[in-house]
Amino acid sequence: MHQALFTHTAPLSFDSVLTLALTAGLNLDLFLSDIHDESLNDRVWTDIEQGRLIGVVSTPTLFVETLMRDQ
Repeated sequence: MHQALFTHTAPLSFDSVLTLALTAGLNLDLFLSDIHDESLNDRVWTDIEQGRLIGVVSTPTLFVETLMRDQ
């Protein structure tokens, strides 16, 4: 699914994401359940905020031999 999302060139809509999920062979019931799961939504937003705090501006991002230091 991640490969389909990264290679999809048109703007993403809910319908296009569902089509990609079906094409990728995902369990659509589980996929829809996960989309509406508030705890997963909170986890995604936490990850986004943590990424912003360390300077991630796009995906994918790769850090090689970096050290986290207090600034």
